[in-house]
Amino acid sequence: MEADACDLPFHDRKFDAVVCQFGTMFVPDKALAAREAYRVLKRDGVFLFNVWDALKHNKLGELAHRTITSYFKKDPPTFYQVPFSYHNRTEIRRVLKQAGFREIKTEVIAKIGKATRAKDVARGLVEGDPVAVAIAKRDPSLLRNYQRDGRCNFASLWKTKHSRTDAGNCGPGLRLRISNPVH
Repeated sequence: MEADACDLPFHDRKFDAVVCQFGTMFVPDKALAAREAYRVLKRDGVFLFNVWDALKHNKLGELAHRTITSYFKKDPPTFYQVPFSYHNRTEIRRVLKQAGFREIKTEVIAKIGKATRAKDVARGLVEGDPVAVAIAKRDPSLLRNYQRDGRCNFASLWKTKHSRTDAGNCGPGLRLRISNPVH
């Protein structure tokens, strides 16, 4: 089933848990989505979601963003700013409290991504997300340039900071556990 996080097609107090893995940061109205999660949770239900931390803490995302935008004198694709934009714990707590949640726990988790070839990471960071569509709309030939240059940039980064098989720290994210909705 596909559903809009801001308009969940479920009855009130239906679920013991609402889980969203790396999606909350893409929701246009985060306060409304939090209210919807709260609405569909049973008393003492749990809302569990995770988001990426700031772009400055996610070196591969930062490198991808910098490399992509370097090809555009004006109107560069800004996709990478979106998934790394919803990380301020104070703001997240404020939104969740306003939605009705009371027990809010946050945790920063850093995970290491592994890859054997820089070109695989470069390809994934472009073709594996919507930034490829934004690039193709502006200039389809740039996809090949980015893949080539991205591989060089990633390979250079890894040679100076990581072993050959370590893709480097994909960066910290926040895991949030929100429970005890009071209805």
